[in-house]
Amino acid sequence: MYFQIIAFFTLIACIYATTCSQCISDVIEVEQPLTNITVQVEIGEYLNKTICRHLSDPEKDVCSQIVIVYLPKIIDIVIQRYSPEDICKKLGYC
Repeated sequence: MYFQIIAFFTLIACIYATTCSQCISDVIEVEQPLTNITVQVEIGEYLNKTICRHLSDPEKDVCSQIVIVYLPKIIDIVIQRYSPEDICKKLGYC
């Protein structure tokens, strides 16, 4: 869900951009929280509360471990794979 929120605000920020550099600046501002460890912890807590806690005991523990181990890696991939320039190119600003 957090990624959907980031994507939504990135899109909104870019709608108001008039230039490539403004779009890139807006995307950077919106993506910046993903690099914050506190935000990453909050995302992990959200996933544990909304997904993992609804599973039965053995799966619940596995789910929590997956969140702990893989969430930082997934966030890194998202940040590294979709640069602000790539996003703005896809939106037609660059």
